[in-house]
Amino acid sequence: MGAKFQEKIAKRVGEKIRKCRIEKGLSQLELAKKIGVRAPQISKWEGGVQIPRTDKLLELDSVLNVIPKLLAEDEKPSPNKSDTLELQQQLKQMQEAITVLQEEISAIKSGS
Repeated sequence: MGAKFQEKIAKRVGEKIRKCRIEKGLSQLELAKKIGVRAPQISKWEGGVQIPRTDKLLELDSVLNVIPKLLAEDEKPSPNKSDTLELQQQLKQMQEAITVLQEEISAIKSGS
């Protein structure tokens, strides 16, 4: 797995953990005590610095019910730079085609 992909996963997992913790009304310290870790570890997970080990993820799930939220596809991936450039080029081509069509329509109307 590439480093960038791992970073994205860690960030997404961290965001979900933070959201679930806040929804439950828990501080990082309270959550840490419930699952047997220190508060800085919760901060690392939420910040996307580290991903919880499987055993801790299961403990997080028992407190926060976080696993279903991790599996949910509630976010659309943002396009990468090359996708954006390709879409911009396609849009430009479509705009040019529309301009040509408008000119042809105007020419036809003028010739009538």
